[in-house]
Amino acid sequence: MTINETGERLEWKDPYNPFNSNKLYATADRWKTIRRGEPIAPPRTVSIDPMNLCDEKCVFCNAEFVMDENKGSRLQPDIIDAIPDFLYGWNDGRYGVESVCVGGGGEALLNKHTGSMIEKLVERGIVVGIVTNGTQIDRNNNLEALSKCTWVGVSINGGTRETYRRVHQKDEFDHV
Repeated sequence: MTINETGERLEWKDPYNPFNSNKLYATADRWKTIRRGEPIAPPRTVSIDPMNLCDEKCVFCNAEFVMDENKGSRLQPDIIDAIPDFLYGWNDGRYGVESVCVGGGGEALLNKHTGSMIEKLVERGIVVGIVTNGTQIDRNNNLEALSKCTWVGVSINGGTRETYRRVHQKDEFDHV
């Protein structure tokens, strides 16, 4: 939570801040369904990290610890294949997960099965967005899957080749 010099909580000033506590009200319909002894409605959005390996070494990376601890682990094909049906049918189909953010502890598109998971999620009516460094967009048939995402966030982090190289520790500026 951010507090200014006068002690005012700034999270309340920006309704689009993802850490704004008011987001609870956006899911009030789900919370109203909670009854003692009954299943709790699933989350509206789920984050999925299909890969704990990255092909870049960004100076600001907050996932370095996760990648070091997990040494390139990835979601296996059978798990990735099961995720869309599980999220769609969560809570006996009364409420399923509505959206998925793919990203995480590395470059999600390094897992060659990420594209098929995205396609299956979209086929089930689940909205998908992805965060990527962009180096794998044109590999493993990812373009087709990414064209079905509601949004694709590409971390470019440099308007020139030199700035990009300094931030990403690689020279992929023209590729991305």
